[in-house]
Amino acid sequence: MGRVSVGMMRASIIAAAYVALTFVTGSLAYTPLQFRLSEVLMPLPYKRRFGRDAVIGLTVGGFLAELISPYGIFDVVLGTITNLVAGILAYMAGLRFEGRRVGRMLAVLASIASVAFFIGFVLLHLVYEVPFIESVVYIALSESLTAGIGGYLLLEALDRRMPGK
Repeated sequence: MGRVSVGMMRASIIAAAYVALTFVTGSLAYTPLQFRLSEVLMPLPYKRRFGRDAVIGLTVGGFLAELISPYGIFDVVLGTITNLVAGILAYMAGLRFEGRRVGRMLAVLASIASVAFFIGFVLLHLVYEVPFIESVVYIALSESLTAGIGGYLLLEALDRRMPGK
């Protein structure tokens, strides 16, 4: 049996946390007012210590969490892509602006914009024909609470505890 790298362990823990927090949220995780506690983790790639490992963990976690989605394969594919794109954008914000308010803001906005577009607009509005307000606007509002406020507070706490890491 080979050694497991720190990065692989970190990605696995983030994926498991994402899945667990999504399941704890229950049915609210899969409605147009998608309120997922797991979305607080979405800006994690902003911190270099988590970086690429967090991108992988959030992508795998999103894939696993979507396997029970009532929206089926469309949500599995789009949800996975959403987490990958949001993670990469948060990682890029961290490379350029880690430790600065603008970086934290960009990291949380990456998640809000990605989820509003891929899940709200593409999945709910275009594929399932949910009215625009109930899909894009509600998703953006709920993501603003979880990834926006919750994620920002998480990043601020991490910046205080792990400056420049």
